[in-house]
Amino acid sequence: MRIAFASALCLIATIACAEQGDAPFWTPSQADVAHVEAIVQLPDEMPVLHLGKSVRMPPKEIKSYSRFYAGITVKGRRTIHGIYLHHAGDQPPGIYIVGEKQIPAIADGGCNVIEFFYDVTADKMTSILCNISP
Repeated sequence: MRIAFASALCLIATIACAEQGDAPFWTPSQADVAHVEAIVQLPDEMPVLHLGKSVRMPPKEIKSYSRFYAGITVKGRRTIHGIYLHHAGDQPPGIYIVGEKQIPAIADGGCNVIEFFYDVTADKMTSILCNISP
């Protein structure tokens, strides 16, 4: 289900960009990522994707996650799609700037997997969610 959601998002982003004449994908700069990391605060409770409820967040520092960032264009607006993975296997904690197709697609993981969208133009987080059930 998570992969289908990500695929649908990419398709929507591509269609929205095609209508506006913008490139659907772009690469966030180190400065873009540093800005997002400076403003992202993991809340004590976070909505869980597809469940319509919130869960308590385990106490984790942002630096303990493997943090993936990709640039997409949604309705003509530059947006950073981010995935944070806690205990990501062979990916040690750190920053990974990747293409949208390289963003990890995880179907579960609770708050060990956090997904967000940040509108660069508006300088605001538009969505931040834990991934499905803990």
